Formats: sequence, structure tokens, C-alpha cells
Amino acid sequence: MDNEKSNPEELDALEQAIKDASESLGFGSKKNKSSDKNSDKVDKVANQVQEDPEKLKLRVEELTDSLRRLQAEFENFKKRRDKEEQERMVYHDARMIEQLLPIIDTFESALKHVREVSADEKLINGVELIFGQLFSALEKQGLRSMDVVNKPFDPYKADALMQEKTAPEKDNIVLEELQKGYMFKDRVLRHAKVKVGVADKSE
Repeated sequence: MDNEKSNPEELDALEQAIKDASESLGFGSKKNKSSDKNSDKVDKVANQVQEDPEKLKLRVEELTDSLRRLQAEFENFKKRRDKEEQERMVYHDARMIEQLLPIIDTFESALKHVREVSADEKLINGVELIFGQLFSALEKQGLRSMDVVNKPFDPYKADALMQEKTAPEKDNIVLEELQKGYMFKDRVLRHAKVKVGVADKSE
């Protein structure tokens, strides 16, 4: 910038760029008194430095730096907005799939019953096929069942509805799953309902 002199037109262009960036961030509304005051200060300083090239040069550099900061703030604002929108969509999908869990429970119970009472392989295979297609579609959206049996009890993933005295090595181990638990992507959609082993101290 040593060989190029800054001029009032360049200053005006930078001021306008800052104002445009401020408005895009929501800082340029009439209700934002702080933004109005800052704009007035910029106008006042611009008038003061019109006759002083060196001050004008410094002011241009200050305004350029301010514009860079506003651009960075705007990028951060866009990232926050996109993240919030993604979280909103995930929550919406989770709520919708959660409402289907009782249907899955009923389907699994019906399939278990059919296997126990029917020898009709075509009927059993047909029910299994329909259930498999339904669950596969939900898995593609992010649903997955928990694997908790024979593993240490995790209160963040399961609710202990029953306890059963057992050998010391089975203490705090999930012995039985009373109701299946599900994850949706990286969050617990429904806690598993389980029976947990408790070491029999009398042994």
C-alpha cells in the first residue's frame, strides 16, 4: 500500500461493505442502537480524515480489519445455524421413529407366537420377511437395537426392573432383556428394560 494512496471512494466502499455485512448478521436494524452509534462514528471519522491522507490510510486498514472480523463472525453464524437445523431434523426423525417402536414390539411378539404355534413355514417366512423389510428401512434412518444381555448393567442404556440373586461373577450383569432398547444414531431412543444379577452373599 506504500505506492498506492487510499482515497475517500475506497473508504466509502469499505464502509458500505461493513454495513452490508452487519445487516446480514442482524446488526443493522433500527432497533440495534449500538450498530447505529458505530455507524455514526464511522461517518464522523471519515469526515475528519478526508484532508489527511495518512489518517485515511490508517482508517482504511482499520475498516479492512473490521470487515474481515465481520466476515468471520458471519461464517460462524452460518455454521451455528446449520448445526441447529441438523439437530432439529434429527430430533424430528427420532420422535417419529419412537412412535413406531410399539408397532415393532407387537410385530416381534406376533412373530414369536407364530413360531411357537404354527408349523406353516410359508406363513412364518412371510411374517419374518415383512418384519425384516420394516426394520431394515428403519435401520437405514439410524435405528439400531441395543445388545445388553450378558453385559454389565449400564444405567444410561437400561432400566433395571428386576433383580435376581446369582453367582458372584454374574453380579451387576444383565441376565434377561424384558423389553428391547433402541439407539437412534448416537442417542438413546428407548432404554432397555432388564433383569440384573445380584451376587448372593450367603454363598
